[in-house]
Amino acid sequence: MKKLLFFIFLIIPFSYAEDPKEKIFLAKELITLDAFDQESDAILVKKNKILAVGKKNNLVTAYPHAEIISDFQNDVIVPGFIEHHIHPFLSAVTMNSEIIAIDDWDLPGQTSIGVRDRNGYLQRLISAEEKKPPDMPLISWGYHHYFHGKLSRYDLDKISLTRPIVVIHRSFHEFILNSVAMEILGIEESQFQIPDEDKPFANFDEGHFSERGAILVLGNLMTLLGTPEMLINGLRLTIDHLHSNGVTVIGNPGAMYNPGIQQAKNLVLGNLDNPIESYFMPNGLHLSENHDLKDI
Repeated sequence: MKKLLFFIFLIIPFSYAEDPKEKIFLAKELITLDAFDQESDAILVKKNKILAVGKKNNLVTAYPHAEIISDFQNDVIVPGFIEHHIHPFLSAVTMNSEIIAIDDWDLPGQTSIGVRDRNGYLQRLISAEEKKPPDMPLISWGYHHYFHGKLSRYDLDKISLTRPIVVIHRSFHEFILNSVAMEILGIEESQFQIPDEDKPFANFDEGHFSERGAILVLGNLMTLLGTPEMLINGLRLTIDHLHSNGVTVIGNPGAMYNPGIQQAKNLVLGNLDNPIESYFMPNGLHLSENHDLKDI
């Protein structure tokens, strides 16, 4: 079987990244985004940039001083993948959590086998809680009610009445908290002004907050989910995970601007040595709700 290499679009593997010399990378086969190009077998690179693709002989003739790199001459080189819709902040939180999902997750440093029944899910959650140091909260992502059944704070209270537990729905649009988490985070109904239309999404009795109700308590949750150290570590793990799967460009649509979170994103995702390029598209609704916009 031919070995496939995800050739980093605009970013060359680290061992070559800083060398300003022109280099010609050879391949057994080169797959490009041009459906009519079935003959290219070489790539010309300079200072992290792909300058040309084509036949080896043509590139060598045109660039006689370029260094020939034959490390991949027996491999197939393909363009890097583009992940057009990812929210790095949510991913960073997920990477720091106990992943108990309906599918298998193979991540840098850990593997999580999927579970698709209620009893199996609850046993995994209990096991995760038992392994945690006593002074740490349990944050878990991947729960899905279609497979794992309804989950409330009463289910989580049976697991622990002393450790804060926060379960994040697979969609990231719902949170379920146990009683001690709600108490520590100050999440009680009397502390919130809740519009009537949002009340169905904030079930304080069951510790279940979804959609607008989830946004309502997100500020409180940030003290558990989004400390600077956790966020930066999670973003770095996100980059490692994406890079190991051949992703080279990501897009974050509908990003809600928060100066602190954006600084963390810039620190990790904006690093010039980062093997992935990032594009952020601001959330127009969020901007209009939080800023005075003048007619254009």
